[in-house]
Amino acid sequence: MASTIIIKNKNSGAPSSLIAGELAINTTDGGIYYGSTNADTGTSVSSSFMFGMVTASVVSASGNVEGGSLRADDLTAGRVAFVGTDGLLVDDSDLTFATDTLTSTNLASTTVDTTNLEVTTIKAKDGTAAGSIADSTGVVTLASSVLTTSDINGGTIDGCNITVGAGKTLELRDIGTLNIANDGISGNAIEGGTIGSTTITTLTTAAINASTDIDIGSHDLKAQTLTSDVATGTAPLTVESTTEVTNLKAATVGTIAGLAPNTATTQATQAAITTCANLVTIGTIGTGVWQGTAVASAYLDADTAHLTTTQTFTGTKTFNEAINKKAFHYIHTAFKAMADMDTERYVSLVDADREATAEDAVSIVAVMPADGVLKKVIWNTSSNLSEKSWTFRFKKITNGTAYTGETTLATVTKQATSGMGGSNTNSIIDFSQDIDADNACDNPNPAFSAGDRVLFSYESNEPPSGTPKCN
Repeated sequence: MASTIIIKNKNSGAPSSLIAGELAINTTDGGIYYGSTNADTGTSVSSSFMFGMVTASVVSASGNVEGGSLRADDLTAGRVAFVGTDGLLVDDSDLTFATDTLTSTNLASTTVDTTNLEVTTIKAKDGTAAGSIADSTGVVTLASSVLTTSDINGGTIDGCNITVGAGKTLELRDIGTLNIANDGISGNAIEGGTIGSTTITTLTTAAINASTDIDIGSHDLKAQTLTSDVATGTAPLTVESTTEVTNLKAATVGTIAGLAPNTATTQATQAAITTCANLVTIGTIGTGVWQGTAVASAYLDADTAHLTTTQTFTGTKTFNEAINKKAFHYIHTAFKAMADMDTERYVSLVDADREATAEDAVSIVAVMPADGVLKKVIWNTSSNLSEKSWTFRFKKITNGTAYTGETTLATVTKQATSGMGGSNTNSIIDFSQDIDADNACDNPNPAFSAGDRVLFSYESNEPPSGTPKCN
């Protein structure tokens, strides 16, 4: 690098050669050139020059002023610069910009087209503030004002009252349904118009003056007293239904005999008297049919037959049908049981100390003299039978059928430990009902007919010890 700066003047273009450290000034256009290459390796001329700072009262350029950044010392950070008087670049505290928000104290524009428009105060250009918008909630608060031809298409009004001025009309058109909370209508007059359908829980009024009929449809009209003020000559009540009123009885009682000014001789014949709590005296009843409850025996004639008292019948009594009687018949037998009681054995019903495994053995069956049913069998034995399970069968052989053609009518089973009693204790074998596991009957009240031969058998799950005596 040269130790000295040599200034070379040239009136046009760049100098032909400059060594490092030399400057050349074009005297025509004021261009500054400097040498940038060492003289030992060749010559290069550059037309640009880097200054750390240039201080000047006025920088004038007919073209562009270019640079990485342009700083004006008299502008304030955060404010938006704009062109002022004589083209001077200035700023103002009423117009600022921070991050992504442009803030202006006043905005005068015919049209503002933006996604979000944030304001704090709403007012006319030449007037005072008419309202404000809260920062956190966005609630618009308007000062006392008049809204002319306003169109409100949504929202809820719940923080103030709406007052309609004198002589003015609040008109609701095509609203569908106007929902009013309970007790939401107050005032002393509702005039004009038509209410198509509504529900009034409680209506308090001095009078209802109707200009036409009131029809409440298929509903009840209730009151403590119904009073008619129509003059004599017009029926105060018209009823189309012919159904009798339960507590009124107006259709059956015209007058009551014996009450002044009526007398018994002037009363019309009553078609029906449906209720009379205490009728003390009554004359002769000539015709009619008694359809009430039964008359107590004490009030019947002495010649009447009574079923529940002792009476002596005199004279001839003829019954046109046979009198049905029920008789209880029992059969007693006793035998000494065999050791093989774990097989079915038939007990003789007509002879003592007989049993057999075959139904056609001697003296096993009994011929029934009449129709009947088997109710119970009482069994008493000298041995304890409660430790075994038992099965008892009642069978019949129909009259005219061979002895081997028996039919089982009912079976009773009894479980061990509780079904049968101990020694010398009566055990009830109940054929009349199915009780439980101690006495299970598959066909209660087995029936037989007169002439049938019946059989009774027993069987245990295992034979008891010895040969117990059974009654």
